[in-house]
Amino acid sequence: MRARCAGLFVSVLASVMASAVGSAFASEAIATRDAGAEESFAVLRSGGRASITEVSAAGALVAGKGAMSRRVSLSDVRAVDGPLAGDFRQHAELATRLWRAGVRLDRGDAPGAEPIYEAVWASTAGVHGPTRAEVAAGLLACRVRRGAFASSIEAWAAWLTESATLEASDAERCRARLASAEGLDSSAQWLVGSPPVFAESPVVRAFAAGEIGAQQVGALPDVLAIYRYAAKRDTGASRTDCAAFENAKGWNNIAGEMVLAESSDPAVRDRARRRLRDRTGADAPAWQVHWARLGLGRSLRLESDNQSKTEAVLELLWIASRESVTPNVLAHALAAAAETLVDLDDRAGAARVLADLESRMADHPLTGSARLSRLRVELGVQAMRTSHSSERPSAEKDVEK
Repeated sequence: MRARCAGLFVSVLASVMASAVGSAFASEAIATRDAGAEESFAVLRSGGRASITEVSAAGALVAGKGAMSRRVSLSDVRAVDGPLAGDFRQHAELATRLWRAGVRLDRGDAPGAEPIYEAVWASTAGVHGPTRAEVAAGLLACRVRRGAFASSIEAWAAWLTESATLEASDAERCRARLASAEGLDSSAQWLVGSPPVFAESPVVRAFAAGEIGAQQVGALPDVLAIYRYAAKRDTGASRTDCAAFENAKGWNNIAGEMVLAESSDPAVRDRARRRLRDRTGADAPAWQVHWARLGLGRSLRLESDNQSKTEAVLELLWIASRESVTPNVLAHALAAAAETLVDLDDRAGAARVLADLESRMADHPLTGSARLSRLRVELGVQAMRTSHSSERPSAEKDVEK
C-alpha cells in the first residue's frame, strides 16, 4: 500500500513539474513574441516622437511603465508610424483641425478659431478625454470673448467634466487660453462673467428647454440644474419654485445661493441672502463679491418694503461703481437698479440709470430685450441707437506646418 502511494505521489509530482515547465516555456515564448512586436510611434507637433499603444478620438495613449502611461490630446499628434497608423488616419482630420483652431486662438484670432471649434465640438460629442477637454476649453474661450454667455455654459460644463483627463502640458495650454479670455477664475472652476442671470433670447430659451447642454446633464447635473433653472426663471418658463433645492448639496455654492435668493419663499430668500453676505468679505475674490451683491440686489428687490428696495439699489449701484466688474454683471446690475428705482417711484433716477446702461453696454443683449423695452415704455423714453456686432468668424486658412 505504501509503495503504491509512493508511486502515485511520484506520478503526480512529475505531472505538475511537466505542467510548470510547459507554462514557463509558454510564458517565455509570449514574452519573446511581445518583445518582437512592432511598435507604433506618434510624431508630435513639438518635434519629438513617442511610443504609443492606442489612438482614438479621445487622444493618443503614450506608453510608459505601469501606471505611467498618459493620454494626450489628438492636437499634439502630427502623424503616427507603425501598426496604429491606420487608426490615426481615421482621426487625422480632427487632429489637424483642433491644432489649427488652437493656433488661431493663440494668436488672438478668436473669430477665426470659433467656427473650427464649433465643428470639432459637434464631431466629438460623446467623446471623453483630453481631446474633448481641449475642444471645450477653446470653444469656451471663444464664446466668452464674444459675450455668448448662455451658450458658454455647455462648454464650461464639459471643461469641468473633462479637464481632469489632461496631462500637464495640455492642461497648461488650455488654462492659458481660458486665462486670455478672462473667462474663468483662478481655480478654473467658475465662469466669472456668467452668473446665473440671463437676458431673454432664443439661445437662452433653448438652454432653458434643455436643447443646449443636454450631453453634460449626466456628468454635472447640479451645475446645469442651477443655471437651467435660472434660464427658465428669466424666460418665464419656470413652473416650480427652487426652494426644494435649498438643502441639496450641489446647490451649496454661490450660483445656487443666487438662485435661491430669488425664491418665492421669503424664508428661503432670507437664508440665501445671509450666505451671500458671507461671501463679500475683504479676502473674497472681486468676481465673487460682484456676484454676491448682484444676487443680494435682485433678491432685496423682491421684498415689499421700500427699505429693502433701497438697499437693493445701493447694492446694485455699488457694482456699477467698480472698475473690475465684468460687462455682463454690470449690465444686469444696472438693469435691476433701474427697475427697482421704478418700484420706488424714482422715475428720473431710473431713466438716468437706463441711459447709463445703454451708453456703456450698447451691444449687450439686455439693451434689445423685451424686458428693457417694457421699462422704456413705462418711463416714456426712447431706446438709444445700438450697434450689435455681426462679425462672422472667418473660414479656415491655416496651413499645416
